[in-house]
Amino acid sequence: MVCLFWLSWSATLLASDQEGALRLSPELLSFILALPAILLGIGLHEWAHAWTAWKLGDQTPEEEGRLSLNPLDHLDPLGTILIVAGVLWRMPIIGWGKPVHVRPASFRRPIEDYMKVALAGPMMNLLIAGCSLIVLHGWSWASSSLGGALPPALQRNLDTALFQLIVLNFSLAAFNMIPIPPLDGSKVMENFVSAETIILMRQIEPFGIVIIYLLMNSGVLNYPFGLVFAGVGVLMHSFSVSVTFLVLVGLAWHLLVRSFRRDLLV
Repeated sequence: MVCLFWLSWSATLLASDQEGALRLSPELLSFILALPAILLGIGLHEWAHAWTAWKLGDQTPEEEGRLSLNPLDHLDPLGTILIVAGVLWRMPIIGWGKPVHVRPASFRRPIEDYMKVALAGPMMNLLIAGCSLIVLHGWSWASSSLGGALPPALQRNLDTALFQLIVLNFSLAAFNMIPIPPLDGSKVMENFVSAETIILMRQIEPFGIVIIYLLMNSGVLNYPFGLVFAGVGVLMHSFSVSVTFLVLVGLAWHLLVRSFRRDLLV
């Protein structure tokens, strides 16, 4: 929250001169306020993949330096550009980080453990979004209690930064769970389909991003994504629902970490 306050204050100072004239374009201001969401959303998503694979016995992420919490180590140029474009021009947000290389043969249960690695990324995005929701509700209560003590521009920028954290992380979680390779959802689906289907999925993987792009522009995904963002709207307007959501995400993480211990005991 302190970092968001500092960023919002800096953006507020940059956006207006002493006469209040705008110095930053609205698009550039949106990008600055979205930076925490982009860096945390991508960086921690990929770190969660790496950390989970490492905990399950694969040393590849450690050997390739992917256990770093520095988000810059996890950014993919094209995937990041697409996310930034979505933020700047208010387009559907699609994007990805630098893929974490995993050797499933290193796992005790290759298919099941690979699914855990795939789920860890979207679960991290949901955890970030859940924590941001609680901060947003707390900030809304605090700002109303302050009774306009903060400059309106600063308050608006803080609201925008928190909104970006919530929306972008829900977007990344939903996008990555599309069951088309190379996205995480396809790795999860491999646990529930035949070997022939898995082979077919591997064959179309080089064309996966093109297929996803065509699907998103065809409107096929509008309904499921609409449901996701309808749920986000409910969460943003209800503190109790947000707390329940965060507890459920925390429970999912607890079960995931417990499964690591179970594998170590086998």
